[in-house]
Amino acid sequence: MLKEADAWSKILPITVGKIKIYHPAGRLSYVKYWQKQSEELQREIAGVDPVNGISSLTELKIINLIGGFIEEFFTKVANMYHLDHDTLIETNYRQIFEKLGISDHSHLTELIKVSRISDSQLKEIALEAYSEKFDTNTYYYSLRGKLENNSGRHKKARDSYNKSLETDPTNTDALNNLGYLLQHELD
Repeated sequence: MLKEADAWSKILPITVGKIKIYHPAGRLSYVKYWQKQSEELQREIAGVDPVNGISSLTELKIINLIGGFIEEFFTKVANMYHLDHDTLIETNYRQIFEKLGISDHSHLTELIKVSRISDSQLKEIALEAYSEKFDTNTYYYSLRGKLENNSGRHKKARDSYNKSLETDPTNTDALNNLGYLLQHELD
């Protein structure tokens, strides 16, 4: 990312918990961490014939690359507009939709709210209300599949995952969950 200038316009950093990148001393703590990792691995490699330690030498090279660029990377991230995870949840991921250029994200926002409902009966009611208010879509069917699978309705879950994939064959959530469901059926 440091080498490609336009890559930075495509990201929206999201922070989780307390991070230490906003001040030089905090960023240097990450540099020190990677330096320590490098030093420890160098000590271990010192007594090994390089022919027998090729993968460790490759790992050392990666660690040194990370250590060499981590401060610059975090400096750039610290100077960017970013969100903390809690704010993102509170705003129903609106900033991500806007970053992706999705102007009408009300249906996705509504589906996110439904996905957060823990009671399965209330979630079922909310999904039904969603389908009456909005057109069904790949995410709707994927969420419905999860609900049905968790409720023990495996055949209905499989049908929902398949409908999700008919709508969008690249829906990784539906693909993954359908795979687990099929594996469970084989066991």
